[in-house]
Amino acid sequence: MGSKVVRYKLIVIWYIISLTLLEINSLFSQTEFSINKLLIPAIEEGWMEVSEAEVIRIHLLKYGWPVVPEEAWAIQNIRPEVSKKLSENPRWRLWCEWAKEVGVESNSKSKSIPIKWNIIGMGDFNNEDYKFEGSNIGCVARVRSENWGAVVERDAGEVGIDFIGGFVNGNAKNGVSWIVGDHRIHWGSGATISRYDPFQSMRAPHRLVQISRDFDGVYSGDGSPMRRGVAIRKNIGNWWFAGSFDSQNREYSLTSTSDISWFNTGLHRTLNEIQRESVYVNRLAFAAFSKPNYLHHSIRLGVLGEVGKFMGQSWTGIVGGVFRIEKDALSFESELGCFNKGFVMRNRAVLSVNRNVFLFGVVDREDLMHPGRNWGAKSNSELHWVGSLGVSVGPKERNLIIVSEIKDMRSSFKATLVHKTSETDIWDIQSRLKLFVKDDGTYEVSGRMRWDLGLIRLTGEFFKSGVGIYGWGRSFRIDVKSAKPLTIAVMNGVSEMEGRLYSLLPTSRGYRLFSVGDNTYRTIITYEIVPDKLVLSFEKVWPEGGDTHSSQRISIRLEGR
Repeated sequence: MGSKVVRYKLIVIWYIISLTLLEINSLFSQTEFSINKLLIPAIEEGWMEVSEAEVIRIHLLKYGWPVVPEEAWAIQNIRPEVSKKLSENPRWRLWCEWAKEVGVESNSKSKSIPIKWNIIGMGDFNNEDYKFEGSNIGCVARVRSENWGAVVERDAGEVGIDFIGGFVNGNAKNGVSWIVGDHRIHWGSGATISRYDPFQSMRAPHRLVQISRDFDGVYSGDGSPMRRGVAIRKNIGNWWFAGSFDSQNREYSLTSTSDISWFNTGLHRTLNEIQRESVYVNRLAFAAFSKPNYLHHSIRLGVLGEVGKFMGQSWTGIVGGVFRIEKDALSFESELGCFNKGFVMRNRAVLSVNRNVFLFGVVDREDLMHPGRNWGAKSNSELHWVGSLGVSVGPKERNLIIVSEIKDMRSSFKATLVHKTSETDIWDIQSRLKLFVKDDGTYEVSGRMRWDLGLIRLTGEFFKSGVGIYGWGRSFRIDVKSAKPLTIAVMNGVSEMEGRLYSLLPTSRGYRLFSVGDNTYRTIITYEIVPDKLVLSFEKVWPEGGDTHSSQRISIRLEGR
């Protein structure tokens, strides 16, 4: 009875929110969902760097849609060839048309404060694993303005409002900025303090990590904010200083070896998920970085650290230093984090021999005893040295990347060949072939071909691992680029696969990274009823062993301002 009352109240809340937000007439806001539809493919295709995508994203969120295509040349800190390609991009030119429509509305509503929002409804039609009957409907509602954001979330399979979060940020006098609530910090390369950046998973091996910056708000609605507390930054001369205090309830379980396994999602659907243990984790992080000098060469120094406490233990910590130099053709970054039982090190170097040849190297030391693991931060660190040395040869249209890696005292060889035809009015073909060979004789090979015919874009991928005739994974995708875009994708793996096949696909929740590595089939269909504003997606999974969890899902997203 109680659960029915909660569900009834939830429906009433969503109804009131929807009626309130729908009073806002303009649906042409510069939402991150719309922006990512240009940036993510550009990064995947290789003509835009991660750091350049971040600069463009910040520019659009700050100034709105471009008014004319040539506005791409006014964005600082991106290369001229990127500005040229950006100004010619069809989506960039579509945004210019949107800016005109927004401008017409702004004449009569010039004093209105822009508030961006989206509502996502999810229906999961196979709830046999869920404890509560009738809990197969979920919803996420987000609202964001210039200096605040809020999210209310409930996943399919849950009862009641499962997560409420948000943030408020602002600027004070004398170069002070602050944020209160759910936030992320971006200091160093992650050796000392765990960090998160957009497009992190798509970073190429021959590119340096993003430079250190301050913080941003989180309102993702997955029930697991990176940090929950307060952060502040102060500019003093050629340096900036920042700190973040985080205190939040983290859920965990004990493994068979009594190690702690932290949960990084806030799902509460099954009885096992509901009965998780939880504990408060407190963290205090700090950083100081010098500002770069772009006149001749750039040298940056940084000091950062973090102390934390959980489960009644004493406070422990880690402190580190960052050194970064960019001079002429050399770019180098090194970070060393030290704690009482070891140290973590990350080194990256890129040497531009000429326009078409890059030499790059990586030397890392990861440690399972990194204190951040005990504070609930996600980590894939291992107790050993990891290194790689490689070369990237050729223009981006015909690029060959060769990498030799050492891990667990075992060597491996990886080669990636990317080929792209010259663009014509008829088609644009891109292909990529990757070979990964280990010293024990096992190998992985993958390939991808994208054929752009203007109105339709076809993409096919395959992944092969192991030494036998089995282990093939396949993916096929069709993008219909009409006035109302349509995407259809099918992925499948087999039980003999030793690796995974990944595809980044649009859904109503935004771009998501899907993968298969076993006897699983996936189908994803996304249709934009109103481009970038009203999006419908369908996901179907046929898993191995008769597992029916989350096998059918329909999601709908409504964006506005």
